[in-house]
Amino acid sequence: MATLSFATSKGGAGKTTSAIILGTTLARKGHLVTLIDADPAGRLMDWHKQTLESSINLKNLTVLASEGEGTIADEIEWANSQSDFVLIDLEGAATMTNSVIMAESNLVLLIMGDEQQDAQAVIETVDQIGLLARMARRDIPFRVLFARTEAGRKNRLAQSLNEQVRRNLGSFSTELTRRMAYSALHSDGGDLYHLDSKETYGVDRAIHNAELLEEELQCFLELLKPLKEKERKHG
Repeated sequence: MATLSFATSKGGAGKTTSAIILGTTLARKGHLVTLIDADPAGRLMDWHKQTLESSINLKNLTVLASEGEGTIADEIEWANSQSDFVLIDLEGAATMTNSVIMAESNLVLLIMGDEQQDAQAVIETVDQIGLLARMARRDIPFRVLFARTEAGRKNRLAQSLNEQVRRNLGSFSTELTRRMAYSALHSDGGDLYHLDSKETYGVDRAIHNAELLEEELQCFLELLKPLKEKERKHG
């Protein structure tokens, strides 16, 4: 089992959408998944409500709203007892609740687009993770996930920023580019596989993109297993 948190100190980077895409794709692959909305904005729960109202049944998936800092550790523990994967959508700010969640995470996904503000938010979060790791006396793995990026050729500034982040920080090769299908999840509910390709452009490409990311995530988590075993022995 793995606890994954989706973080950025800047709103609008695409962390909720990224959590939905990865969570539903993992569930579609047969894994038991719990999604936790720890963001007071509640966009993950809005999507869940829309899913229920659309009478869409997502197998292997549980969605719940966190009650906050005082309960989040217990919520993560319960979710881990029920699931193969626990994905947590963090608030877009540096908060104590976020610190608790990241300290409990096996992997923190740092969500950013191709903007300087996004890069600065990632740097701030990396500094926060470093402090938490020193306090916990363990490594807290993190990886950058580019989301809401342009599918075509990037402009010079975006290309330079992308290359700098990839060079200096670990990142997923796969990007969740801007796609109509990803936006449609919030209005229609459900997962990518429920979208009508006749009504939403590029559904097949969106699914392929999401499955590539899910496969890359699984490979990276396999690489982290020796670290997790070492922590368990010395914990």
